[in-house]
Amino acid sequence: MATTNVIITRSTETSGIATTATITIVGTDNAGPIGMTGATGPTGPTGPTGAIGPTGPTGPTGATGATGPTGPTGAIGPTGPTGPTGSTGPMGPTGPMGATGPTGPTGATGPTGPTGPTGSTGPTGPTGPTGSTGPLGPTGPTGATGIQGVTGPTGPTGPTGSTGPTGAASTVTGPTGPTGPTGPQGQSSTFYDYKITTASTSGDPGTGLISYNNATQASATQLQVNHIDQDGYDIDLFLGLLQYGDTVIIQDAGNSANTQVWRINGTVVDHGNSWLDFPVTLVSSTGTGSTGFANNLSIILVIKNVGPTGPTGPTGAASTVTGPAGPTGATGPTGPTGAASTVQGPTGPTGPTGPTGAASTVTGPTGPTGPTGATGPTGPVGVSGPQGPTGPTGPTGPQGLTGPTGAASTVTGPTGATGPTGPTGSTGTFSLSQTVSFETSSRALVSGDAGAIVVSNSASSMTFTVNTSTALSVGQSISIVRYGAGALNVAASGVTVNATPGLNFRAQHSAATLVCLSSGVYALIGDLSA
Repeated sequence: MATTNVIITRSTETSGIATTATITIVGTDNAGPIGMTGATGPTGPTGPTGAIGPTGPTGPTGATGATGPTGPTGAIGPTGPTGPTGSTGPMGPTGPMGATGPTGPTGATGPTGPTGPTGSTGPTGPTGPTGSTGPLGPTGPTGATGIQGVTGPTGPTGPTGSTGPTGAASTVTGPTGPTGPTGPQGQSSTFYDYKITTASTSGDPGTGLISYNNATQASATQLQVNHIDQDGYDIDLFLGLLQYGDTVIIQDAGNSANTQVWRINGTVVDHGNSWLDFPVTLVSSTGTGSTGFANNLSIILVIKNVGPTGPTGPTGAASTVTGPAGPTGATGPTGPTGAASTVQGPTGPTGPTGPTGAASTVTGPTGPTGPTGATGPTGPVGVSGPQGPTGPTGPTGPQGLTGPTGAASTVTGPTGATGPTGPTGSTGTFSLSQTVSFETSSRALVSGDAGAIVVSNSASSMTFTVNTSTALSVGQSISIVRYGAGALNVAASGVTVNATPGLNFRAQHSAATLVCLSSGVYALIGDLSA
């Protein structure tokens, strides 16, 4: 309950005595409405005269005013409800002090009025002191493993060696050749933002930093990499998965012409969620990567993991095309000479005429005499005439016709000699270099981007367009990274690009891979949004 005290003072002076009357009004914020003022009751009988107070100093004698007749005092009526307080009127002239009447009885307490509206909320108190830190909560569950990166593109096929001369056609099917070796494992690439420090050659290089174990960077045999990159991401688990044979590329973030390519040649050592030691061998370097990166230089760390070998595919359907004849086997040793045949074998067919050799300068030996022809039948005996003189010898008769060709041989002739082996084809080349292309404006992706990393590096929105000029072969891919703050999306023109949930890169540092599935049909896989 709130109490309001209103003091009304009225001063008069009678016979040099000052009199003060005080009226206290007690109210409550929860009081009901004020009723109308009741009628004034009659004046009560005159009480006894109080004791005379001490005489004050004598003032100047004023003029005596005329005393008006005192009216009769009415009886005291019941106290009515308090009416509303009117506005204060002007102060009238002070009248003469009348005799003090007896105090009337206290009126009954009126009923409590309805509760008034709740007052407005008071101002907020000052902030209390901070409490002590509570105990550390339990470790949350490990997040789900991220999806496996897409398989990198297959390297180009080396040139085919020239074909050796074809041997004579075999009449016997050769044995099936051995299965060829399994192709190389696929690869995936990932990169992170770091800086170089030359302040140390061992131990923890510091948050977001990479150091070398040799002041001459090209001679280093170990890299020290902190488990937190420049973007504040803790990638300790990912770095700990690196193994022998994986490739680590360090590139100047502002110039892709400055690089160092390292290959891990031992076991990666993880120093308890702090930093990792990579045992390495330098494969190649370009630009300032060869002379040594400067201290505090911003770089990107590109990781190329050797992916696991995929499962063996199903056996293909039987070929309907005869494969090429296998090479003729080596001539076996000559068997022993068989016993002389007692049966005359048929004459084999005449072989083709060989090429005419160069004219000999030496007389060859005389060939053997041909067999004598069969004797003709004897004619009938004629009548003996007289013996005439011996006539001259007649001319030689014409040679008889050649006899028919004998039946085909039923015995396989000896296998011809193996033809010479063709020359060995030139050895193909293989490169571990990875092209990273930083772009500051929109452009179309072209076939030359196959196998490369294309990076948007702008604060403005950009679009990479896939069209007929992109022309990737089936299985080829392009890695795309939104490195700058500006939005990035992929658009299709004249081709089909499928993606879920859309073709927009979700946020800065999002990445995706564009893979060719068939001619003019692509899939975009990665951190995307609608």
